[in-house]
Amino acid sequence: MRSARGQGTVEYLAVVLLVAFALGGGTAAVATAAGADIATAVPHEVQRALCIVSGGDCDRDRAPCDVDTNARSRSWAVTIAVVKFGHDKRVTVTRRSDRTFAVTLDTAPALGFEGGAGARAKVDLGGRKLAAGADITLGATASYAHRRTWIVGSKGEADRLVRRIEADATLPAATIDGHKGSVEVRGDGAAGTVANASGGLLAGLALGWETDRRTGGRTYFFTGSVVGHVDASVKGSKVAASASGSDADRYALSVAPDGRWIDLAVTRTGELATTVNLPKDVAAAIGALDVPGSPPRRTVTDSHLDLSDPQNLAAAEAVVAGLKDPLHPGRLADAIVALSRRMRDGAVIDARTYAVDRDSRGVEGRIADEVQVAGKYETSTESARLVAATTRGLDGQWRVRDDCLEEATT
Repeated sequence: MRSARGQGTVEYLAVVLLVAFALGGGTAAVATAAGADIATAVPHEVQRALCIVSGGDCDRDRAPCDVDTNARSRSWAVTIAVVKFGHDKRVTVTRRSDRTFAVTLDTAPALGFEGGAGARAKVDLGGRKLAAGADITLGATASYAHRRTWIVGSKGEADRLVRRIEADATLPAATIDGHKGSVEVRGDGAAGTVANASGGLLAGLALGWETDRRTGGRTYFFTGSVVGHVDASVKGSKVAASASGSDADRYALSVAPDGRWIDLAVTRTGELATTVNLPKDVAAAIGALDVPGSPPRRTVTDSHLDLSDPQNLAAAEAVVAGLKDPLHPGRLADAIVALSRRMRDGAVIDARTYAVDRDSRGVEGRIADEVQVAGKYETSTESARLVAATTRGLDGQWRVRDDCLEEATT
């Protein structure tokens, strides 16, 4: 005798197949009678039902959105000769569209080397930066970060947890516990006479893992990033301009407790901001010229490929096999092309846009002659608010995530 669960699965599959067969000849009529939204929504539910029967990752396109985040960080660094050491601490509170909150604590001691020439001092007062001197600096830093995330059910719980973190009190077991090793290479330059100008470029690589204590699953990830900035101002006036941008790619493989590969994710994060500040009288005189400038906007595209699908799994395994066979690079290239095609055609994709606001304060000083001595202390706050959200679901159709956007306005 079959179990009730098995009987229910067979009956469910029969219903799904019957509905799919009916839709094969009736979708056009449904679209004509009720509009394109219903025509796409019904096949989506059929795809989800088929996914449930096959044991796939069927709720990926219904995952909650990060509605807004608020982060506070503190960092310090000291350089003596060419040895640099420091410490970063960052606390982030994220409100999600399912009305839960994620509190994340990142702590990262760092060690590296730094060399340069010149002397420079800078004071950051949030909306105003004061700098003097000229220098150029090159360096590399390695860090090992510990990241812990707690998922809680209310803002009150999140606030209480943040207060415990700030007080260095004993913390409860984290929902998600992770570690990350990273290497960053940085170049900075600044000059100040009549005008102050500075710029910098940072490139980084990171490798790590996260364990979800609720499920026992683990995610392994690799990240590459580039960040650049340019700032300029004129002494004795209120003329200032800045531009900054960043791009990061994160590749992650999620593994079940029994070792099965269950999800391959590619996350691309980009940000761009430009500002031009002019004295009020000058701005009024040329107001019609529309001086260029844009507030920071962060775009996040998160693609997930369900590896419970045998063809998706085979494509992912082929890439790993190619990496293990360096004598035949063509094999790896073909495997990457095939996996990319499956990711492009079959992944669930979440696309998000956030409005970002930052404020930083701190001091920095550096002098380099025969021996370099430098120090920095900085605190910063950052908030990001969801302004656009779409998802490409299991059926390949794009939808606006009204549930996320409605929550973002509350």
